[in-house]
Amino acid sequence: MKLNLSPLRILSVLVVLLLFGSRWISYVGFQPLFLTDFLIAIAVTIWIFSRETKRPELIYPRGARPAKNALAVFAAWVFIRAIFSFTGGYQLIDIFRDFIPFAYVLVAFIVINQLKNSQKEFRQSLALWIERALGLHLIWCVIAVSLGSGLSIQQPFAIFGAGIFSFRPDIDTALVVAYFILKLRRWELGENKKFLFVKMLASLSVMALSPARASLLALFLCLAWFLSKSVLEEKKFGASQKTRSRGAIVFGALLTSVLALGFTTAGGRLLTNLGVLSTNTEISSSAMGTTNARQLVWTQVLDWVSSSQSRIFFGSGFGINFLDVTHTLEFLEGTTYTGVRSPHNFLITVIVRLGWPAVILFATLLAIVLSQNWISARFDALNFISMTIILALIPISFLGVILEAPFGAVPFYFSIGVLLSPAAANLDKRESLGGHPT
Repeated sequence: MKLNLSPLRILSVLVVLLLFGSRWISYVGFQPLFLTDFLIAIAVTIWIFSRETKRPELIYPRGARPAKNALAVFAAWVFIRAIFSFTGGYQLIDIFRDFIPFAYVLVAFIVINQLKNSQKEFRQSLALWIERALGLHLIWCVIAVSLGSGLSIQQPFAIFGAGIFSFRPDIDTALVVAYFILKLRRWELGENKKFLFVKMLASLSVMALSPARASLLALFLCLAWFLSKSVLEEKKFGASQKTRSRGAIVFGALLTSVLALGFTTAGGRLLTNLGVLSTNTEISSSAMGTTNARQLVWTQVLDWVSSSQSRIFFGSGFGINFLDVTHTLEFLEGTTYTGVRSPHNFLITVIVRLGWPAVILFATLLAIVLSQNWISARFDALNFISMTIILALIPISFLGVILEAPFGAVPFYFSIGVLLSPAAANLDKRESLGGHPT
């Protein structure tokens, strides 16, 4: 992938870096300036002053225009609410800290605008680099979970204690789930299954060692989409696809069953919440404790929003620590986990910061993107990877602090932009992850 100063290529490099290093890459910098924000600022500046070239032979995917409208109104709402937040008397550092994660929505607009002028070869190259980054991330995760807490190397210029081998279960496992689905797709397409088996086994090992329940939800969601797409291709493209799809379906179903039976920490925690396992064990007690704490926080925070009409429609804005105001901070903080400003649910965060209209816009955007791409046959490698990343991040974002951080928000909005960008009119309806017709 040739590197130049076009906004799309700058963001592409950033996404590749974040998908490889996730949390510790996003915190490289000198507070309050991070590498992520520096590269995005350069991309936005170049994008604002760049001239747009029109390509009449390009078309938009179905549902892209209403989704773009919802995205545009949501972005406008974010920036307008940010302006009014400066009148609230809050510290500037707190206002910017709360606002910047929402400002990453600009990444989607740049991708939508710039990707339409890219060649098919660039899409293939970008998809390959993203897959490689996820593969290197898997290797890093295997090393990190193997070391446990025994080693955490602090890289230069990093802050917030983001050591190189500081494994964060939610985002890191979600990216492993995305990589696993990509390997399952390659398995379905008949590529070298020996190497794929090793990579998928390594992915499953990381999932098994991770305590993140939401990672299993991400796996189930991604598998449901993958299997739906396989069945669609089986019906549309004949028997050659049928055999491969059937094998992938059986393989995926077996993996899902094994992981869901409670043989892992994450599985046990998830089944406890579903009422399948007893709450007498240490793992089950921990699972119920964190679940009850989050539900308590969400209830009290929403009650606080409902107590004011201005907060219902316009939210509390940026700068205020609403967890502190609602006396729920103690449920999420501990002796080592401090400075929390999120209720561990992005939709709740949107409601509190921007009001109910904003969350309706965001939910509409997600509903359109997911519904239009769930069983779409017009998928090249980049679209497939983007859909996988979105599906892997959604469950995590509803149970953690993911879209409020650059390591989740930037890849998420980048992928949204890919799926809403114009596709070449002669795009093959079926392409493998390597870019060749299947």
